[in-house]
Amino acid sequence: MRHVTPILASSIVTLAVIGPLLYTTSAHRAAPVATIDLQKLVEAAQSRQLASFRASHGAQAVPSASDAQAAVDDTARFARELSVAVDTLGRTCRCVLVNKAAILNTEVVADYTDALRTQLKLDQSTGARK
Repeated sequence: MRHVTPILASSIVTLAVIGPLLYTTSAHRAAPVATIDLQKLVEAAQSRQLASFRASHGAQAVPSASDAQAAVDDTARFARELSVAVDTLGRTCRCVLVNKAAILNTEVVADYTDALRTQLKLDQSTGARK
């Protein structure tokens, strides 16, 4: 019993000193960085749009003015969906999302491109909607 009291007192003092330090360090830690390959997502959306046009008009059809306007509207809709998806993903992962093209060493950074591709229902190989 004589040896237990100093050990217990030492442990309590150590926790009292280290506890606030650990809290301060963890509370002020910078958010982790993750990437999204925006180029791949945009290319997949373009492929989806082109496949849709070819399916409805044929491979050799020339787009009309209404087709061009529909393409602009589809592109604007995709841009809004992508923006909302990126904002939602940033809040969910509690991380800073950066375009993958801006990162030089991507091996140590998490990549959420596939998660967004799934959320936006883009097929990886053709860009067509699933």
